[in-house]
Amino acid sequence: MVVKELTVLEGEMVFFVGPSGVGKSTILETLGLMSDTITKAKGNDSELTFLDKQQNALSFYDLWDKKEKDISRFRRENFSFIFQSTNLFESLSAIENVYLPTLFKRNDRAESIKNTRMVIREIFPGDSEIILSKNPKITEISGGQRQRLAFCRAVAHDFNILFADEPTGNLDVANSHNLMNALKLNLEQKKGTAIVVSHDIQLAMNFATKIVLITREQSDIPNGNNKKEIFGLIQSKNTFVKDEDNSWYSLENPNKKIKSEDIKQYLISQFN
Repeated sequence: MVVKELTVLEGEMVFFVGPSGVGKSTILETLGLMSDTITKAKGNDSELTFLDKQQNALSFYDLWDKKEKDISRFRRENFSFIFQSTNLFESLSAIENVYLPTLFKRNDRAESIKNTRMVIREIFPGDSEIILSKNPKITEISGGQRQRLAFCRAVAHDFNILFADEPTGNLDVANSHNLMNALKLNLEQKKGTAIVVSHDIQLAMNFATKIVLITREQSDIPNGNNKKEIFGLIQSKNTFVKDEDNSWYSLENPNKKIKSEDIKQYLISQFN
């Protein structure tokens, strides 16, 4: 059964997983208001709604009717992003890449730098002083260091929702777990939410409060090129929720507990 309603709650870390090409990054672009990829069919009363800290319900359909500067302001005030390609500025130093975006919120420069140094020490436990003392250019650091620096930039300022596209793709297991533990703590401190796209099933099992598997499906109706459309599908049976006692269940059957290992093996099988 197709999921008719999916709610992401404050404090959750929701992982979207699935094979390449099913639309995981597109979901981030849609929910993060980076791309207007949502449509509302005639007669369809479905809604995509964001509930802010003041409990105001804001429709994404209405948000896209606003001017670009208003959409940008909304993103800046509510969202933060970790991009798969890091999107760091090579013209800026490592520290500048982290603290400059916080200034767009009119934060005090000295306070922003102080907070940046604290975040870098947290995310670079073994080599933070190299980053802080040398303040290297982006071209002078490794791919893994760039990815961790992009994470620092994302969590250095306040946000309601953090969107992360493969945030640990270039990291080893130890650094991946350190980063996700830091994100978990950050969410608790800010009462924030994280929506993560990842191929790392074990990472999702360890840190997600909700796992949404997107499967690759084929339309029965051929397109203009006589080829059947490929699309991503979210089903109730493939949406797994971690309970307060760390057990799991699917939206299809909330009363049936599922072992972590069984979910892990099932998810792995869907990537083949």
